[in-house]
This record gives sequence, structure tokens and C-alpha cells, in this order.
Amino acid sequence: MSSTGANRFLDCVLHRGGNDTVLLIAVMLFAIVGIPGFILYQIVPMIIETGAEYSVEDFYVYLLFTSIMVALFTYCMVSSVVKHHARDVVWMDSLKEYAESKGKVTATMEPLCSKMKGLVDTRFKWYLLAALMVLIVANIIQATMYLRLYSIASYFELAISAFIVVNLGVAGLYVLDRMQKIDSVQTSFTREFCESMLGEQPILEEMVTGINARSLMPHIVLMIATLGLYSLVLSVWSVHILNVHVRSQWAYEEVVIKWMMAKDNLDSIKVVETPYKSNLLQKIYRII
Repeated sequence: MSSTGANRFLDCVLHRGGNDTVLLIAVMLFAIVGIPGFILYQIVPMIIETGAEYSVEDFYVYLLFTSIMVALFTYCMVSSVVKHHARDVVWMDSLKEYAESKGKVTATMEPLCSKMKGLVDTRFKWYLLAALMVLIVANIIQATMYLRLYSIASYFELAISAFIVVNLGVAGLYVLDRMQKIDSVQTSFTREFCESMLGEQPILEEMVTGINARSLMPHIVLMIATLGLYSLVLSVWSVHILNVHVRSQWAYEEVVIKWMMAKDNLDSIKVVETPYKSNLLQKIYRII
């Protein structure tokens, strides 16, 4: 294209598959609720029919397995936000650079670019990954040694239950809060970008996602009132907001690219593929 900014934007769009993830809510519910529920459905009748001796103390094994499913998807949720945010930073910088190359004033865009850069902290993602690894190791140890906790089993079960609820709730709040702020900053940026391009033909409209930023307090109150059960609903809603933003941005990117092509009188764009080597963590993330 005619400028470095346009080429950076196009590159950002072409490689969005490596940074944007649309999480399937049905898969999430199946893993967190369906699989543990199916296991419980199979085990309980078998214990009743065979009269097998089963202690409530052994229930921690079931909770320990369930905690892996929760930890896995909370990590995927937060990791999706972190990776998408990194792309949005480049996305906005490239459009600002494009406007500068056209001699437009970008003073109103620069604060928004700076604000976007500071919206997401990656440390929470690494905490969730560490928690997932610890739970996997704990499940392996329990499966190989079949540890009986006896008198402390009830405390262990309470701790795991609290972890499941808190992990889902905090991750859901984090994703919802970050995505609302990312969406607000990005839509404001596109508004400023479009206004800076007034007078240029064809006319470009700002990005509209339909996401309205709301207070997190009602969600917190509902989680407390339901003793954490609402955290699952919150997680589903947070993933929905993430997916809505990502899909809306994808649609808007198509509009922007066509707009740039029209301005440069281009009928098509030649894409040159470059080899991409993913690191170990990226390979693991794609597998899970």
C-alpha cells in the first residue's frame, strides 16, 4: 500500500488468527459442567447399585479433577484478552501512523494509544498458568499414589471449592472489565481517526460494537448472594463480550482495508506469506 502505516495495519489484520481467539461457550460449558457432571452421573448410580464403600472424604478427588477444567478455561479466557490487547496496540498505532502519513493531525489519537498500552497486565495470565500446572501435578500425584486425606479431607474439599468459585469469578470480572475498557478506547480511537479523515473520499465510519460499559458491582453482589454460583454465569457473559468485540473488529477491519484500497485506487492486494515459527508456549496453547 501507499504508506508504512497501511502496510502495518494490513499485516496486523492478516495475522489476526494468531492473536485473536473466539472462545466457544458451548465447549466451555461442556468442559466445566458437562464432563464433571457426566462423571458424577456415572459414579453415583454405580456406588448405589454395587453397594461399594465410598466415603465423602474421597469427594476431593472429583473436585480436584473439576478444578483442572476450570483452571484451563480461565487461563484461556485471560490469555485471549492479553493476546488480543497486544494486537490492538499495534492496530491503533498503525492507523495513527497512516493518518500522519496523510498529513492529518493525530493529537487526539495519541492519548488513546497510550491509554490502550496500559490497559492489560500479563501477570494475571501467568498466575493462572501456574495454578493450572500445579493442579495438573496434584492430579497426577493423586492418581498414581491415591492419597487419602482422612481428617483433613473436608478442609481440602472446601479449599478446592473456594478455588473453583474464586478462579471463575475473578477471571470473569477481569475479562469483562478489560474488554469493556478496550472496546471503549478502541471505538473512541476510530471516532477520532474518522474525524481526522473528514474531507477524504470515500468517507469512513467509526467502529460500532454495541458493547456498553457497565459497572461490575452488580456482578460482585450476585456472586456473593449466590455463594459463588453466579461466577459461572459471569464467565459465560464475559466470554460473550470478548467474542462480540473480536467479531465486530474483524468486520470493521474489512471495511477499513476496502477504504484504504479505494483511496489508493487498488483493485487487489498481493499477500506475500512469510514462515511463522511459534514458540513452545504458543504450541501448547493451540493444542489446549
